[in-house]
Parts: sequence; C-alpha cells; structure tokens
Amino acid sequence: MSPEQREQISRERKQLAEFITSHPARFYVCEGCDTILDSTPLPVAFCPRCGGYRFSHDRRRLLDLVAILATTPPEKLVGEP
Repeated sequence: MSPEQREQISRERKQLAEFITSHPARFYVCEGCDTILDSTPLPVAFCPRCGGYRFSHDRRRLLDLVAILATTPPEKLVGEP
C-alpha cells in the first residue's frame, strides 16, 4: 500500500468515525466480531461478516470501537475476515 493510499484510507476512516459519532443511535455492534452495523434502511438479523445474531446497542461500546477504527492504521484491518 502506497503512502498516498494509506493517507486516503486514514482520512476516509476519520470521516466515517465522525459521522458515526454524530449519529450513534443509527448504529449498533455485532457481539461476535465487533463489526459496526448501520440500522438504516433496516437492521440485519445476522451479521454479514461473521453470521452472528447477537448485537449490542450500547452507545459507550459503539463509541469505543469508533475511536479504535479512527486511529488504527489501515494495514491492521486489511485482509481480516
């Protein structure tokens, strides 16, 4: 990954984190894999990433994961299942 691509991904990730932080009621977290999911247009019954069916609507947990997303280098997330 080039430095330009890394910087672009970091900027996009920070923008997404800001959006989620400003609209936390719209999002929830998969209990199985910590994926952040959007409830619009409809909430899902199963996580598209891991197939889990238990979700957390705890705002503090969501905001903690968003903080991690915004600060984790792109290489740490690329290639995960």
